[in-house]
Amino acid sequence: MAGLGRWLTLGLALLLVVGGLLKLASSLYYEVAHQSRWLGDLRRAAAAAELAATVLPGADAARALSGRLASVQGDPQGLLTAYRTVLRHAPADAYRWAELARSLAVINDFGPEFDRVAARAHQLAPWSPAVHAVLADVLWRYSGRLSEAQRQWLYPSLRYTIYNQAERFRLLDSVARSRRHHAFCAEYGYALGRRKWCNTIDAELARCASSRKLDRAQIRWCERMQALPP
Repeated sequence: MAGLGRWLTLGLALLLVVGGLLKLASSLYYEVAHQSRWLGDLRRAAAAAELAATVLPGADAARALSGRLASVQGDPQGLLTAYRTVLRHAPADAYRWAELARSLAVINDFGPEFDRVAARAHQLAPWSPAVHAVLADVLWRYSGRLSEAQRQWLYPSLRYTIYNQAERFRLLDSVARSRRHHAFCAEYGYALGRRKWCNTIDAELARCASSRKLDRAQIRWCERMQALPP
């Protein structure tokens, strides 16, 4: 029995080591995917994210990123499939429910499933800035396709995001990259107190396209405008 116990201990130790190595490899691939996405190399990012999710099937963040990258490259169904897979592993993950709502929006499905999924995200984490940011993104991007009831339901998330300092910058950067800031400002920006940003964003974008000397912060902002998908 003592010998059997030693073998069991060694076997357990080996499993822990292998599991740790797989987790490390998955994390490294995910980091490569994340950095490549920020640098605008979407093909490399997609390959690395897929490897991260393959090495460790429970790597939900990698699977989700793989889906987002598939969507950016013209496969919105890939995004939907990725998030449904993730939620089978983590049904209490409010952020992933919000991302599934956005996935449905990408394929123009604003039916009962969209309402149920968005409501589930909000129910699980009603005060989460990250969840509100995703729902806010859905509202400004797809406002013209949403029903009036859906717009009213999502509007508090947009307001919450605009007044949250960290999330506000991500939201406004996304609006700027889309070059749809005029429509955003007319419908939401001025009403939510972003008058200064709305009145200067054209000049900021023009400066990126000019040959004027920029400081380090301005260079980083211009690089984000050019590298990331809208």
